[in-house]
Amino acid sequence: MMQNNSDITVAVTGQSLIKRDIRKPYNPQFEKLCRILQQADISFTNYEGTIQGKHGGWPMKNTFVHASEPKVFEVLKAIGLNTLSLANNHAFDLGPGGILSTLELTAKLDFLSAGIGRDRTLAAQPGQMTKAGQLVSLIAIDCSPVPDCFTALDKGHYNESRPGINHIRMRETLMMPQALKNELLEYSRLIGETRRNKAYQQVGFRSGQTGANCFFGLNLKAGETSSEFRELIPEDVAFQLQIIQNAAKDGNFVIVSFHHHYWEPEWDQPPVWVQNFFRTCIDHGARLVIGHGVPLLQGIEIYKNQPIFYSTGNFIFHTFRQTTYQNDALWKSVVASCHFNAKQEIQTIQLFPVIIGGETALKNHHLTRDVPLSVQGNAATEIISKLSELSAPYGTTISSIGDSVVIHGIE
Repeated sequence: MMQNNSDITVAVTGQSLIKRDIRKPYNPQFEKLCRILQQADISFTNYEGTIQGKHGGWPMKNTFVHASEPKVFEVLKAIGLNTLSLANNHAFDLGPGGILSTLELTAKLDFLSAGIGRDRTLAAQPGQMTKAGQLVSLIAIDCSPVPDCFTALDKGHYNESRPGINHIRMRETLMMPQALKNELLEYSRLIGETRRNKAYQQVGFRSGQTGANCFFGLNLKAGETSSEFRELIPEDVAFQLQIIQNAAKDGNFVIVSFHHHYWEPEWDQPPVWVQNFFRTCIDHGARLVIGHGVPLLQGIEIYKNQPIFYSTGNFIFHTFRQTTYQNDALWKSVVASCHFNAKQEIQTIQLFPVIIGGETALKNHHLTRDVPLSVQGNAATEIISKLSELSAPYGTTISSIGDSVVIHGIE
């Protein structure tokens, strides 16, 4: 067991979809953010993409393939980032070749990283690095609606191993009045879907959702209201929680990163199942949980005196569709500097409001938005006010003390 002998600071940013070198020209508002990252022991982002390197690869989908040249990792390192979550819906955009190139480059540049691997065991394995006298463990999980072939696979009796993403599966249920449920299931029976499902099960052909209440892959449940219900597959949850617990039992500082694309109709509200899973990660030993996937800010919770960031939005966003994203919220975020003591207890969280491309770009969506810029004044106040509103349901209070924006309610 490692002796924890020093405080540790973690800088948390939004996701980084990076395709260009952003080190020049000099911009003091960008340099301020870089200094925050460089001064932290751990500086985190979710790398939203895959590396097009010596292992090659080919597009695994028809559009929006986020593949970048190896130099972008040198850029991330240069601006101060040293910790990467690699588990997300774009990690497999170039197939196994992209996975292998990304793994090779993160190791070469000495990033603390996790979330992809040559097989499932390795993809789920925590990345580890010693910082400030503490062994830091990063566990990165994806829960996006991706094809099975994107996910890492261990060698089995009927298959070889497969490079891919550390993935957790989702079960979707539609709640509806009993009469409507009966009508849909009868329709399924009449056209032969019920018989087809039974035949699939008999030969072991289909691994998706089937059964007496299944309608074309969706589980139906009777209820008084019509609604959509999602839950993580229990055995996948148990697998991930065991990894978290094992990492924490030796006194490691455990960070959990979770990427998902199951968004609520109101994007700035995290689903209840996400809230429950994040809290359970803390229960099993995580000291910090960071969510991403939805491309804008969501609330911050202090649960059992440990921070949960439900979504930190975007940090670097080199999207193919810049001019179509005219919702200003997608370009606004924060960098959070989290200070933990030697006992791994959160002491303070300082927030730095950010606008990608700055305030001018919000008024002209055709301007190139290469870098995040630190903002002050009214722009900063608007970001913090919105974040305060989103965090209030969790009992989190955010306010200004001098030039700093801090979170209160930490014991």
